[in-house]
This record gives sequence, C-alpha cells and structure tokens, in this order.
Amino acid sequence: MRKVELLIKPTSYNCNLNCVYCFYKKTSRLYGEGKHRMNYETLEKLISEAINYSEGGPCIFSWQGGEPLLTGIEFFKKVI
Repeated sequence: MRKVELLIKPTSYNCNLNCVYCFYKKTSRLYGEGKHRMNYETLEKLISEAINYSEGGPCIFSWQGGEPLLTGIEFFKKVI
C-alpha cells in the first residue's frame, strides 16, 4: 500500500479574487487570458491512476489554482 497525495490545479492560473499578494496575476500576462479548465476525461484518468498506484492506500487530493471553484460545482460532483 502506498499513500498518494496530489495537488491538482483544475483551472490553471485562472482566478477572480485579485489578491494583492498572488503571483498568478503575472502568469496571465505571460500566457494570456482565457478559460483554462481540466476536462472530465483528464480528471477521471488522474483519479483512477492515483487510486491504482496507491494499491489500497490512502489518496489525498488537494485543489489549488488560480481559484479551483471556478471549475463549477459539477466538476467536484464528478470527483466524488
């Protein structure tokens, strides 16, 4: 059994909070604005492979971004 911990960025650097301390603001200048979002196929593959790799051990998924909630509630319902 293996413990698997993943930090997932489902929206890339997209964010609507505009925090003064955030380094992601500079990223949009480099790569341009746009809606970047992990698709469901990638999400399913990521979770499936993490669970298989863990061989029955715990899998911990943490969400980071940008702002992960920009993916919408349906995205996280599919995770569950």
